[in-house]
Amino acid sequence: MLPKTLARKYGLREFMVKRYIEIFGVKGTKEFLDKVEKGISSYVRVNTIRGREEEITYRLMEKGFDLKDTFVPHVYSIKGDFSPSSSLEYLRGEIFLQDLSSAYASFSLGVKEGERVLDMCSAPGAKTTHIAQLMRNKGEILAVDSSKTRVLSLIYNLARCGVRNCYVWIEDSRKLPSMIKSKFDRVLLDAPCTGEGVISKDRSRKLSRAEKDYSIMSSIQKELISSGLSLLKEGGILVYSTCSISPEENEEVISYALENFQVEIIPLEFGERGLKSFMGRKYPREVTKCRRFYPHVHDTYGFFLAKLRLVKEVKT
Repeated sequence: MLPKTLARKYGLREFMVKRYIEIFGVKGTKEFLDKVEKGISSYVRVNTIRGREEEITYRLMEKGFDLKDTFVPHVYSIKGDFSPSSSLEYLRGEIFLQDLSSAYASFSLGVKEGERVLDMCSAPGAKTTHIAQLMRNKGEILAVDSSKTRVLSLIYNLARCGVRNCYVWIEDSRKLPSMIKSKFDRVLLDAPCTGEGVISKDRSRKLSRAEKDYSIMSSIQKELISSGLSLLKEGGILVYSTCSISPEENEEVISYALENFQVEIIPLEFGERGLKSFMGRKYPREVTKCRRFYPHVHDTYGFFLAKLRLVKEVKT
């Protein structure tokens, strides 16, 4: 009866609550759902392409914003009497509203100046602009997205943030290996997902998903990670992320990559370990090197992150 009771209390589908209990236990599920209802902190990334970090943060504090450091450089939790998106700093592209877990994904890619980077599902551009910032606008980013509408937001954000080393391509990234012959130093795959981790931002996700959606998205994600690894140089890095806490979209996808490609998982410092098992399905031990973020633990959206190194290049 407990899943049904919690589902009614929080306005969720019962199968979702059962899954949460499998991941968190009963106590953790209540804490998770309470935090989702309450909401998480807001975060901004200071864009050093547009100015000096000290000057930008000083102006924000002068306007009454309270800023606190996080474990990701240039990223702050922010509180104020009005939205930072209404500030002049936002319009100038000096700040970008980006969740801490999202920024950790682009930061973990570890890009260097002069490298060639592929962002496979790039719109609306939070991670793309972050990568360009970390590369100091030097090198080359290929930003791909299949949605014409979302690409408009990407182009706007690239221009707003002063990004000059990025090419934009409207295409399904699953098709890229047959269209691109050269390889990339690093690949970011922020995969399309059920979005279960962002319910606190989008309440419609409480009831908009069916149980079959997890397996549907997982199939697409496996195709995408295959494409991304096929386009990576030997020794190159691929970061896989989703704003979902569903194991089918996360640990299962990474397990697929381990089984079908010569890759290794690079441990990351922050976040909870990846799951060892879920509803009877056991995952390889290495999958615990992946990282999970939860609203009630980290004050972020629900998020999954894995950093892979390609040991042997894929012949295409």
